[in-house]
Amino acid sequence: MYRSIFLIALVVLASAFAFSECPVTNRCERVSSWIENGERLSRYSCFLKNVGPDEVANVAMTLSGAKIKEIWEIVTSDKGKSWNLPEWRKTTPIQTGDENSVHSWGYVAYGDQALKVEICNEVKQYIERIQAVIINDHTAPQCNLSNKCTLTNQWKQDGKVHTQFNCEIKNIGPKAISHADIRLNDNQDLYNVWEIRTLNNGLSYDLTNWREMKPLESGDSHFWGYIVKAEEALNVVVCESGFVETQSPSPLNTYPSTTTSGGQQHSPQKCNATFEQKVVNTFIKDYVKYSQVEVTIKNSGQSSLSSVIVFSDAKFNSSWGIKQVDPINAPGNYQVLRNPKGLDVGSDEKFGYIFISNDGKAAPMNLISNAC
Repeated sequence: MYRSIFLIALVVLASAFAFSECPVTNRCERVSSWIENGERLSRYSCFLKNVGPDEVANVAMTLSGAKIKEIWEIVTSDKGKSWNLPEWRKTTPIQTGDENSVHSWGYVAYGDQALKVEICNEVKQYIERIQAVIINDHTAPQCNLSNKCTLTNQWKQDGKVHTQFNCEIKNIGPKAISHADIRLNDNQDLYNVWEIRTLNNGLSYDLTNWREMKPLESGDSHFWGYIVKAEEALNVVVCESGFVETQSPSPLNTYPSTTTSGGQQHSPQKCNATFEQKVVNTFIKDYVKYSQVEVTIKNSGQSSLSSVIVFSDAKFNSSWGIKQVDPINAPGNYQVLRNPKGLDVGSDEKFGYIFISNDGKAAPMNLISNAC
Protein backbone atom coordinates (compact mmCIF):
# COMPACT_ATOMS: atom_id res chain seq x y z
CA MET A 1 0.00 0.00 0.00
CA TYR A 2 2.73 2.46 0.99
CA ARG A 3 4.66 1.58 -2.15
CA SER A 4 1.63 2.24 -4.38
CA ILE A 5 0.95 5.58 -2.72
CA PHE A 6 4.54 6.68 -3.14
CA LEU A 7 4.65 5.59 -6.78
CA ILE A 8 1.54 7.70 -7.46
CA ALA A 9 3.01 10.65 -5.56
CA LEU A 10 6.25 10.28 -7.49
CA VAL A 11 4.46 10.39 -10.85
CA VAL A 12 2.53 13.47 -9.76
CA LEU A 13 5.68 15.22 -8.58
CA ALA A 14 7.67 14.29 -11.66
CA SER A 15 4.98 15.52 -14.04
CA ALA A 16 4.69 18.75 -12.08
CA PHE A 17 8.43 19.29 -12.30
CA ALA A 18 8.35 18.68 -16.04
CA PHE A 19 5.75 21.47 -16.40
CA SER A 20 8.06 24.26 -15.29
CA GLU A 21 10.80 25.06 -12.87
CA CYS A 22 8.24 24.86 -10.09
CA PRO A 23 4.50 24.09 -10.33
CA VAL A 24 3.81 25.57 -6.89
CA THR A 25 4.05 29.15 -5.61
CA ASN A 26 4.04 30.29 -1.99
CA ARG A 27 2.82 33.47 -0.31
CA CYS A 28 3.05 34.32 3.41
CA GLU A 29 1.61 37.28 5.29
CA ARG A 30 1.87 38.36 8.91
CA VAL A 31 -1.56 38.34 10.54
CA SER A 32 -0.72 39.23 14.15
CA SER A 33 2.06 40.02 16.63
CA TRP A 34 2.15 39.97 20.44
CA ILE A 35 4.43 39.86 23.47
CA GLU A 36 4.70 36.59 25.38
CA ASN A 37 7.03 36.10 28.37
CA GLY A 38 8.88 39.24 27.34
CA GLU A 39 9.48 38.07 23.76
CA ARG A 40 7.80 39.31 20.62
CA LEU A 41 6.02 36.68 18.54
CA SER A 42 4.52 36.95 15.06
CA ARG A 43 1.95 34.70 13.41
CA TYR A 44 2.06 34.14 9.65
CA SER A 45 -0.53 32.57 7.34
CA CYS A 46 0.88 31.02 4.17
CA PHE A 47 -0.64 29.66 0.98
CA LEU A 48 0.89 27.15 -1.44
CA LYS A 49 -0.85 27.48 -4.81
CA ASN A 50 -0.75 24.87 -7.56
CA VAL A 51 -0.08 26.76 -10.81
CA GLY A 52 0.73 23.63 -12.81
CA PRO A 53 -1.51 21.42 -14.95
CA ASP A 54 -1.52 18.40 -12.60
CA GLU A 55 -2.38 17.55 -9.02
CA VAL A 56 0.44 18.01 -6.48
CA ALA A 57 0.93 15.65 -3.51
CA ASN A 58 4.53 16.58 -2.62
CA VAL A 59 6.67 19.70 -2.53
CA ALA A 60 10.29 20.29 -1.53
CA MET A 61 10.64 23.32 0.75
CA THR A 62 13.46 24.78 2.80
CA LEU A 63 12.88 27.30 5.60
CA SER A 64 15.49 29.70 6.98
CA GLY A 65 16.02 33.15 8.48
CA ALA A 66 13.78 33.05 11.56
CA LYS A 67 13.43 31.08 14.78
CA ILE A 68 10.23 29.04 14.66
CA LYS A 69 8.13 28.46 17.76
CA GLU A 70 5.26 26.60 16.10
CA ILE A 71 4.40 25.40 12.58
CA TRP A 72 1.41 23.58 11.10
CA GLU A 73 0.20 21.81 7.96
CA ILE A 74 3.70 21.06 6.65
CA VAL A 75 5.95 18.25 7.93
CA THR A 76 9.61 17.34 8.10
CA SER A 77 11.28 13.94 8.27
CA ASP A 78 14.87 15.17 8.56
CA LYS A 79 14.73 17.48 11.59
CA GLY A 80 13.86 20.62 9.64
CA LYS A 81 16.33 20.37 6.77
CA SER A 82 13.45 20.12 4.32
CA TRP A 83 9.66 20.31 4.50
CA ASN A 84 6.84 18.65 2.62
CA LEU A 85 3.05 18.57 2.50
CA PRO A 86 1.37 16.57 5.30
CA GLU A 87 0.67 12.88 4.75
CA TRP A 88 -3.04 13.36 4.03
CA ARG A 89 -2.12 15.18 0.82
CA LYS A 90 -1.04 11.79 -0.60
CA THR A 91 -4.73 10.90 -0.93
CA THR A 92 -6.04 14.48 -1.31
CA PRO A 93 -3.55 16.26 -3.59
CA ILE A 94 -3.64 20.00 -4.25
CA GLN A 95 -5.94 20.40 -7.24
CA THR A 96 -5.38 22.78 -10.11
CA GLY A 97 -7.51 25.54 -11.52
CA ASP A 98 -10.14 25.96 -8.78
CA GLU A 99 -10.59 26.92 -5.12
CA ASN A 100 -8.96 23.62 -4.10
CA SER A 101 -5.67 24.63 -5.78
CA VAL A 102 -4.38 26.17 -2.51
CA HIS A 103 -2.85 24.47 0.53
CA SER A 104 -2.88 26.57 3.70
CA TRP A 105 -0.09 26.37 6.26
CA GLY A 106 1.43 28.73 8.78
CA TYR A 107 3.83 29.35 11.61
CA VAL A 108 4.63 31.42 14.69
CA ALA A 109 8.14 32.94 14.78
CA TYR A 110 10.13 34.91 17.32
CA GLY A 111 10.51 38.59 16.44
CA ASP A 112 9.29 40.33 13.30
CA GLN A 113 11.44 38.55 10.77
CA ALA A 114 9.55 36.27 8.40
CA LEU A 115 10.89 32.93 7.25
CA LYS A 116 12.69 32.72 3.94
CA VAL A 117 10.76 30.05 2.07
CA GLU A 118 12.45 28.32 -0.85
CA ILE A 119 10.29 25.90 -2.76
CA CYS A 120 11.13 23.28 -5.40
CA ASN A 121 14.86 23.97 -5.18
CA GLU A 122 15.41 20.29 -4.38
CA VAL A 123 12.62 18.66 -6.40
CA LYS A 124 14.96 16.67 -8.68
CA GLN A 125 16.97 15.38 -5.75
CA TYR A 126 13.74 14.55 -3.90
CA ILE A 127 12.46 12.50 -6.85
CA GLU A 128 15.77 10.69 -7.21
CA ARG A 129 15.81 9.93 -3.48
CA ILE A 130 12.29 8.46 -3.56
CA GLN A 131 13.14 6.44 -6.69
CA ALA A 132 16.20 4.99 -4.96
CA VAL A 133 14.20 4.05 -1.90
CA ILE A 134 11.48 2.36 -3.97
CA ILE A 135 14.03 0.40 -5.98
CA ASN A 136 16.01 -0.77 -2.93
CA ASP A 137 13.15 -1.35 -0.48
CA HIS A 138 10.19 -3.28 -1.83
CA THR A 139 8.44 -3.59 1.55
CA ALA A 140 7.37 -0.07 2.58
CA PRO A 141 9.59 2.80 1.43
CA GLN A 142 8.69 5.21 4.21
CA CYS A 143 7.68 2.81 6.97
CA ASN A 144 10.02 0.40 8.72
CA LEU A 145 7.44 -1.01 11.13
CA SER A 146 4.89 -3.73 10.49
CA ASN A 147 1.98 -4.63 12.77
CA LYS A 148 -0.13 -7.76 13.16
CA CYS A 149 -3.03 -8.24 15.60
CA THR A 150 -4.58 -11.59 16.53
CA LEU A 151 -7.85 -12.31 18.36
CA THR A 152 -6.92 -14.19 21.54
CA ASN A 153 -9.99 -14.02 23.81
CA GLN A 154 -13.66 -13.09 23.76
CA TRP A 155 -16.30 -12.92 26.50
CA LYS A 156 -19.54 -11.25 27.54
CA GLN A 157 -19.69 -8.69 30.33
CA ASP A 158 -22.88 -6.86 31.31
CA GLY A 159 -24.48 -8.23 28.16
CA LYS A 160 -21.79 -6.76 25.89
CA VAL A 161 -19.24 -8.75 23.88
CA HIS A 162 -15.62 -7.93 24.80
CA THR A 163 -12.76 -9.02 22.50
CA GLN A 164 -9.04 -9.09 23.25
CA PHE A 165 -6.42 -8.67 20.53
CA ASN A 166 -2.70 -9.27 21.05
CA CYS A 167 -0.50 -7.38 18.59
CA GLU A 168 3.10 -7.49 17.38
CA ILE A 169 4.97 -4.48 16.00
CA LYS A 170 8.10 -5.63 14.16
CA ASN A 171 11.05 -3.47 13.12
CA ILE A 172 11.62 -4.43 9.47
CA GLY A 173 14.07 -1.59 8.85
CA PRO A 174 17.84 -1.35 9.28
CA LYS A 175 17.93 0.94 12.34
CA ALA A 176 16.72 0.80 15.95
CA ILE A 177 13.43 2.65 16.65
CA SER A 178 12.33 4.22 19.96
CA HIS A 179 9.11 5.94 18.90
CA ALA A 180 6.17 5.03 16.69
CA ASP A 181 3.00 6.69 15.45
CA ILE A 182 0.18 4.27 16.20
CA ARG A 183 -3.38 5.16 15.15
CA LEU A 184 -6.31 3.17 16.53
CA ASN A 185 -8.91 4.24 13.99
CA ASP A 186 -12.65 3.70 14.47
CA ASN A 187 -11.93 3.42 18.20
CA GLN A 188 -15.34 4.24 19.62
CA ASP A 189 -15.50 0.78 21.23
CA LEU A 190 -11.96 0.79 22.69
CA TYR A 191 -11.96 -0.40 26.31
CA ASN A 192 -8.29 -0.87 27.28
CA VAL A 193 -4.74 -0.92 25.86
CA TRP A 194 -1.32 -1.99 27.17
CA GLU A 195 2.34 -1.53 26.22
CA ILE A 196 1.55 1.59 24.20
CA ARG A 197 0.84 5.10 25.50
CA THR A 198 -0.98 8.25 24.44
CA LEU A 199 -0.08 11.86 25.20
CA ASN A 200 -3.09 13.39 23.43
CA ASN A 201 -6.05 11.53 24.92
CA GLY A 202 -6.17 8.77 22.34
CA LEU A 203 -5.75 10.68 19.08
CA SER A 204 -2.49 8.79 18.55
CA TYR A 205 -0.28 6.37 20.49
CA ASP A 206 3.46 5.73 20.88
CA LEU A 207 5.66 2.94 22.17
CA THR A 208 6.07 2.80 25.95
CA ASN A 209 8.61 5.03 27.73
CA TRP A 210 11.07 2.22 28.35
CA ARG A 211 11.69 1.93 24.61
CA GLU A 212 13.72 5.16 24.88
CA MET A 213 16.22 3.22 27.01
CA LYS A 214 15.85 0.00 25.05
CA PRO A 215 15.03 0.80 21.40
CA LEU A 216 13.38 -1.74 19.15
CA GLU A 217 16.30 -3.22 17.24
CA SER A 218 16.15 -4.28 13.62
CA GLY A 219 14.28 -7.60 13.35
CA ASP A 220 12.91 -7.41 16.92
CA SER A 221 9.25 -7.17 17.96
CA HIS A 222 7.30 -5.08 20.45
CA PHE A 223 4.21 -6.81 21.86
CA TRP A 224 1.11 -4.85 22.86
CA GLY A 225 -2.63 -5.34 22.88
CA TYR A 226 -6.09 -3.95 23.34
CA ILE A 227 -9.66 -4.85 24.31
CA VAL A 228 -12.75 -3.58 22.49
CA LYS A 229 -16.38 -3.78 23.48
CA ALA A 230 -17.18 -5.31 20.10
CA GLU A 231 -16.50 -8.40 18.01
CA GLU A 232 -14.45 -6.74 15.27
CA ALA A 233 -10.82 -5.59 15.37
CA LEU A 234 -9.86 -1.92 15.18
CA ASN A 235 -8.33 -0.40 12.08
CA VAL A 236 -4.72 -0.05 13.29
CA VAL A 237 -2.06 1.97 11.39
CA VAL A 238 1.55 1.83 12.62
CA CYS A 239 4.67 3.58 11.34
CA GLU A 240 7.66 5.55 12.61
CA SER A 241 6.88 8.93 14.14
CA GLY A 242 6.34 11.55 11.46
CA PHE A 243 5.09 9.27 8.67
CA VAL A 244 1.44 9.04 9.73
CA GLU A 245 -0.38 12.30 9.08
CA THR A 246 0.02 14.78 11.90
CA GLN A 247 -3.59 15.78 12.17
CA SER A 248 -5.47 12.85 10.74
CA PRO A 249 -9.22 12.80 10.33
CA SER A 250 -10.47 11.42 13.59
CA PRO A 251 -12.13 7.99 13.53
CA LEU A 252 -15.00 9.79 15.20
CA ASN A 253 -15.57 11.69 11.96
CA THR A 254 -16.08 8.48 10.02
CA TYR A 255 -18.44 6.93 12.50
CA PRO A 256 -20.80 9.69 13.63
CA SER A 257 -20.76 8.98 17.35
CA THR A 258 -18.50 7.49 19.98
CA THR A 259 -18.81 6.29 23.54
CA THR A 260 -16.25 6.89 26.24
CA SER A 261 -13.57 4.25 26.48
CA GLY A 262 -11.78 2.66 29.42
CA GLY A 263 -10.33 4.65 32.30
CA GLN A 264 -13.52 6.36 33.42
CA GLN A 265 -14.26 6.59 37.12
CA HIS A 266 -17.90 5.57 36.69
CA SER A 267 -19.69 2.54 35.36
CA PRO A 268 -20.23 3.11 31.63
CA GLN A 269 -23.81 1.93 31.93
CA LYS A 270 -24.76 4.26 34.78
CA CYS A 271 -22.81 7.34 33.71
CA ASN A 272 -22.09 7.52 30.02
CA ALA A 273 -22.13 9.90 27.06
CA THR A 274 -21.80 9.72 23.30
CA PHE A 275 -21.12 12.48 20.83
CA GLU A 276 -21.64 13.15 17.14
CA GLN A 277 -19.81 15.64 14.93
CA LYS A 278 -21.52 17.12 11.88
CA VAL A 279 -19.99 19.54 9.37
CA VAL A 280 -22.79 22.06 8.76
CA ASN A 281 -20.90 24.53 6.56
CA THR A 282 -17.64 25.01 4.66
CA PHE A 283 -16.37 28.26 3.19
CA ILE A 284 -13.22 29.85 1.79
CA LYS A 285 -11.83 33.16 3.03
CA ASP A 286 -8.53 34.65 1.83
CA TYR A 287 -7.65 31.36 0.10
CA VAL A 288 -8.19 29.43 3.35
CA LYS A 289 -10.82 26.69 3.64
CA TYR A 290 -12.83 26.58 6.87
CA SER A 291 -15.33 24.09 8.30
CA GLN A 292 -18.14 24.91 10.72
CA VAL A 293 -18.95 21.92 12.89
CA GLU A 294 -21.89 21.19 15.19
CA VAL A 295 -21.27 18.68 17.99
CA THR A 296 -24.04 16.94 19.92
CA ILE A 297 -23.36 15.39 23.33
CA LYS A 298 -26.01 12.87 24.37
CA ASN A 299 -26.57 11.29 27.77
CA SER A 300 -26.65 7.58 26.88
CA GLY A 301 -26.30 6.35 30.47
CA GLN A 302 -28.74 5.71 33.29
CA SER A 303 -28.10 8.80 35.46
CA SER A 304 -28.06 12.56 34.90
CA LEU A 305 -24.73 13.95 33.68
CA SER A 306 -23.22 16.88 35.59
CA SER A 307 -19.94 17.22 33.66
CA VAL A 308 -18.55 16.36 30.22
CA ILE A 309 -15.03 17.15 28.95
CA VAL A 310 -13.74 16.60 25.40
CA PHE A 311 -10.23 16.86 24.00
CA SER A 312 -9.02 18.16 20.63
CA ASP A 313 -5.59 19.29 19.48
CA ALA A 314 -7.08 21.36 16.65
CA LYS A 315 -6.84 25.17 16.73
CA PHE A 316 -10.37 26.59 16.80
CA ASN A 317 -10.78 29.99 15.15
CA SER A 318 -14.03 30.41 17.08
CA SER A 319 -16.19 28.21 19.29
CA TRP A 320 -19.40 28.38 21.30
CA GLY A 321 -20.95 26.24 24.02
CA ILE A 322 -17.56 25.07 25.33
CA LYS A 323 -14.88 26.52 27.60
CA GLN A 324 -11.21 25.62 27.95
CA VAL A 325 -10.52 23.88 31.26
CA ASP A 326 -6.96 25.19 31.67
CA PRO A 327 -5.19 26.57 28.57
CA ILE A 328 -1.76 26.38 30.22
CA ASN A 329 -1.77 23.10 32.16
CA ALA A 330 -4.40 21.22 30.16
CA PRO A 331 -4.42 22.60 26.60
CA GLY A 332 -7.02 21.04 24.35
CA ASN A 333 -9.38 20.09 27.20
CA TYR A 334 -12.82 21.70 26.82
CA GLN A 335 -15.65 21.73 29.34
CA VAL A 336 -18.92 21.06 27.52
CA LEU A 337 -21.21 20.61 30.46
CA ARG A 338 -20.91 21.65 34.09
CA ASN A 339 -24.40 21.84 35.47
CA PRO A 340 -25.44 20.90 39.01
CA LYS A 341 -28.93 20.14 37.72
CA GLY A 342 -27.41 17.72 35.21
CA LEU A 343 -28.26 16.58 31.71
CA ASP A 344 -31.20 14.18 31.88
CA VAL A 345 -31.00 10.64 30.52
CA GLY A 346 -31.64 10.67 26.77
CA SER A 347 -31.18 14.45 26.51
CA ASP A 348 -28.47 16.19 24.50
CA GLU A 349 -26.30 19.32 24.61
CA LYS A 350 -24.86 21.05 21.53
CA PHE A 351 -21.76 23.13 20.91
CA GLY A 352 -19.87 24.21 17.82
CA TYR A 353 -16.62 25.50 16.39
CA ILE A 354 -14.98 26.83 13.22
CA PHE A 355 -11.45 25.86 12.19
CA ILE A 356 -9.18 25.59 9.15
CA SER A 357 -9.98 22.29 7.45
CA ASN A 358 -8.40 21.68 4.07
CA ASP A 359 -10.22 18.36 3.68
CA GLY A 360 -13.61 19.70 4.80
CA LYS A 361 -13.86 17.29 7.71
CA ALA A 362 -14.42 17.80 11.42
CA ALA A 363 -11.51 18.12 13.86
CA PRO A 364 -10.03 15.09 15.65
CA MET A 365 -11.82 14.84 18.99
CA ASN A 366 -12.24 12.43 21.91
CA LEU A 367 -14.62 12.41 24.85
CA ILE A 368 -12.27 11.96 27.80
CA SER A 369 -14.35 12.51 30.93
CA ASN A 370 -17.92 12.51 32.18
CA ALA A 371 -19.44 12.58 35.64
CA CYS A 372 -22.88 12.10 37.18
